[in-house]
Amino acid sequence: MSDKRQTDELGLIRRVGAGDKAAFREIYDAYEKRVFFFIKRRLGDPHEAADVFHDVMMDVWRQASRFEGRSKVTTWIFGIAHNKSVDALRKRGGRVFDELDEEAKDDAPTAADLVEVAGDAAVVRGCVNELKPVAREVITLAFFEGLKYREIAEAMECPEGTIKARAHRAMKEIEACVQRCGLSKAKDTGT
Repeated sequence: MSDKRQTDELGLIRRVGAGDKAAFREIYDAYEKRVFFFIKRRLGDPHEAADVFHDVMMDVWRQASRFEGRSKVTTWIFGIAHNKSVDALRKRGGRVFDELDEEAKDDAPTAADLVEVAGDAAVVRGCVNELKPVAREVITLAFFEGLKYREIAEAMECPEGTIKARAHRAMKEIEACVQRCGLSKAKDTGT
């Protein structure tokens, strides 16, 4: 995200905090699809996701005056979405967190590597959808929303090392899935 866009969004949030409904509409429109699909991927139910999205946006409206600007607006909004999704999963008794491996190295292939290896973004997307919810959330935020590991850690309220470990494991799972689908490096080299 460009510095200008971050500055513009910070200005919008400040206006929202002052009760400006037009600024809220701009934030709402800018984040509606991205945040809704993020929540839907996490919960798996579009109706529940719509309810949670509504709660997220109401929190944005109510809490905007307290936003201090120590993080990007995107990080803050996705952090609220993450917390609301976790709450929804807990209410229905779903598993929220998986095991952590703080020692994992961050040498997983990048999303671009996987798309190149796969040659088919739809296969990669299908493999991402097979991940456990927490891993899918990290991959979504990192590679589809463009957040840095530090920002994801802040949004998910856990250590950056945990996020790196989750991303590493998830990328290895995606790579294995892509290979199971017959779209491996061997395809490109003819071997």
